[in-house]
Amino acid sequence: MPVSDQDLSAAPIHPKTRACELRAARPLPVAIALLSRADVARALGVSGLSVYRWTKAGLLHSLKLGDGDTRAPVRYRATDIAEFIEARLGATE
Repeated sequence: MPVSDQDLSAAPIHPKTRACELRAARPLPVAIALLSRADVARALGVSGLSVYRWTKAGLLHSLKLGDGDTRAPVRYRATDIAEFIEARLGATE
């Protein structure tokens, strides 16, 4: 017997599926939010190369994901970026 579209739309959603959907809809807390280099550059209004240079100079703290490969993706904590901005603003006042 073929299944119609009406039968599929009326199918109940599994509780675990619904819980995953709700979790995915909530934003991450700022304390654990990880940003890519492009996200940081966009937030600061600079190029990705500037973010890279600041990281190499020790001005920005980064986290390297993966197993230690030199090409592993780099992420930045949102709290570290906020502290960087506050430090830069405090230095100009």
